[in-house]
Amino acid sequence: MKFLTAMAAMLIAGTTTFASANFLKVDPQNTFNVVQNNKDKFKLVYFKPDQGEVKINIYNYSGEKVYEQSVINSDGFSQPFNFESLPVGEYKFEVINPDGSKTSKIVKHGMAKETVKANILNVNDGKRFRLAVLKYATSPVSVVITDDNDKVVFEETIKSGEGFRKIYDLTDSESSTFNFQITSGEYSVTVPAE
Repeated sequence: MKFLTAMAAMLIAGTTTFASANFLKVDPQNTFNVVQNNKDKFKLVYFKPDQGEVKINIYNYSGEKVYEQSVINSDGFSQPFNFESLPVGEYKFEVINPDGSKTSKIVKHGMAKETVKANILNVNDGKRFRLAVLKYATSPVSVVITDDNDKVVFEETIKSGEGFRKIYDLTDSESSTFNFQITSGEYSVTVPAE
C-alpha cells in the first residue's frame, strides 16, 4: 500500500491527445502506446475515441501492481508518468478499455533514447485527419501532405519539444487519398492517410 501511495505521486496530469520508436503507423486495433520521453518519463497515449472509463494499471517485473488510475475518455488522451522513484527494470502498462477488453505494453525504465512517433486518424469522411506526433528529439518536425498525384497540398514545420496534435482539413482538395510525410532530424516516414 505504501508503494501504491508513492506511485500516485508519480502521476503528472495531462489530457491532450498524441500518438505512437522511430516512426510507427499504429495498428487500428491498437488502443494505446507508451512512449519513453527520457530516462524516467513515459507518456501513455490512448487512441480510441470511444467514450467511457479507461483503467490504467502498471505492474513491475514481479507482477505486482504499482499504480492504478481511471480516466474518463471522450476522444483519446495522453497521460504522462514519472518513473524517477522506481527501480530500473521492465514494467507492464495494462489498459482496460470502456468495452472491457484489455491490452498491454512492456516498457523498459532506465534507458533514454531519441524517439519520434506518429499516428494519423481519419476524423471525418476521408478529408479530415488528426496527426499526432510524440517525440523526444531536438529537431523540429516537418509535415508534408501530398495527394494521390504526389502534389503537395500542405506543408509546415513545427517546433515542439515533446510533440503535438493537429487536425488537417483537406476538404478543399479534389483528391480522395493523401500521404503524410513526417520528418524530424534523421527520421522520416511517409504514412498513407486512410
